[in-house]
Amino acid sequence: MRKFAVKRCIFLVVIVISTQTLIAGLKETLPTYHWAYQHMEELRLRGFFSEHNFAKRPFTRGEVASALVDHLIAGWATDDIPKAVWLLDELYEEFAGEMNLIRKDESSDIFSIGLLTQVNVGNNSESFRINGGFQVGKNFGVYNTMNFDSDLAKDPTYVGRKWRGMSAFTEQGYMQYESSRFSLLFGRDFKRWGIGKRGTLLISDYSRPMDQLSAELRIGSVELSFIAAELDRVEGKRRFLSVHRAGISIGNSLNIGISELLIYGGVNASPIAAFTNPALVFHGENLNDLSQSNTLGAIDLLWYPKRYWRLSGAILIDDIQLDNKELDDLEPNEIGLILGVQRANPFGFDGVDSWVEYVRITNRTYTTPNVEETLKHRNRPIGYFLGNDFDSWEFGASSWVKEGVKISLNLTLRRDGEGGIDVPFSTPWKDVKFEDGYSEPFPTGVVQELTEFRFSAEKSFSSKFRVTFDYEHVAIDNFGHSKDKSESDDKFFLILWYDFKYSLNL
Repeated sequence: MRKFAVKRCIFLVVIVISTQTLIAGLKETLPTYHWAYQHMEELRLRGFFSEHNFAKRPFTRGEVASALVDHLIAGWATDDIPKAVWLLDELYEEFAGEMNLIRKDESSDIFSIGLLTQVNVGNNSESFRINGGFQVGKNFGVYNTMNFDSDLAKDPTYVGRKWRGMSAFTEQGYMQYESSRFSLLFGRDFKRWGIGKRGTLLISDYSRPMDQLSAELRIGSVELSFIAAELDRVEGKRRFLSVHRAGISIGNSLNIGISELLIYGGVNASPIAAFTNPALVFHGENLNDLSQSNTLGAIDLLWYPKRYWRLSGAILIDDIQLDNKELDDLEPNEIGLILGVQRANPFGFDGVDSWVEYVRITNRTYTTPNVEETLKHRNRPIGYFLGNDFDSWEFGASSWVKEGVKISLNLTLRRDGEGGIDVPFSTPWKDVKFEDGYSEPFPTGVVQELTEFRFSAEKSFSSKFRVTFDYEHVAIDNFGHSKDKSESDDKFFLILWYDFKYSLNL
């Protein structure tokens, strides 16, 4: 007998107030959750921002401002896509201070301080982000963001102290040097490597920002990137992560990235020199030195074959079996895959975007028998936010129906197996005879099937003020991996965003 839960409606009001300097700083990174990325991605489909690689974030505010200045000078043709002007105008407003600084070619020292407040009336929660920093000359900046959040204190994955229903942590805190060819960052900041509408396979922005030393070297159309980070301890064991990436841009239409990640640790572990050398192949060093670690590789591709079209794909390899000689060779392959197609202005409808994306990650991906090697940071996946043992289809469309007014529709169909990134690593193939072989279904066990529909309406009055209404309906079969148990839910959100800025040049 099927059991249906009573639908519940949640009404949320979120007020966002931000106070910071007009010129936040050319070297300040633009947080990966900022609305400007969505604007830039939509404009990229229409032929703008072709010099940016959207498979590797964050950008700095100076990078975005420089592109806007360059294209203002060169002139962007928008006659046949008038609605693109709305997005450009909002970006011009958001980055006006940085654009003016670039035009004047000045090296002013800039001090910034800000406050971002979120109040959720529906569940009586609030958060406060206090940010500050300064830029010295043209190439160096120091920035910090503190996050005080009562909602995070209710999150079962949260790691940290709670006081009077509040949690607090430093979300960002870093020093960054950047020139035209080289950049170096030391501290805590967001990273997002790869492609995907909701998440990426290797390095996503779902986990807390990592404490890291990262560097980038740009040589023509080639970009070399490296991160060495220390993660949180697990069962008293120190953990370290190293990842490097080689990206190449072919013309203005194709971006290819090849990445390799290694995670290792132990009770008395310390950084290993070979694993902090970006010029080495980590997997080879691991095999030759017989080190205890987990290596993963990934390839991602963004292709804009013609205006208004984007094809994307990524594959992650955690473990694949190339031999068939012994019992351990029966272990199922652990891989991830993302494939996507996005189309702008279909059938000549200006301001419309549509997309389809498929995500598939097999059981045990991101995990090993050693818990310190699981690809998580502070209880959250470093890779795709759903972990493993699932696949998902997402269909979406959005339209700017008038200046500053956008509506979006999304349909997600997902299957979740009984495995997962938090499930202990199992080895059932060791319980069979080699000659009998071993296979398992995908997804594994009783499969939970989710259907999610989302409607969103957004009104942008300016870069400083926007209002968004969201409605979500979720229906789940085999809820909690219990056969024939069903649940459904409806949620409503109302979000108000206000952003006030003030500038101070030293």
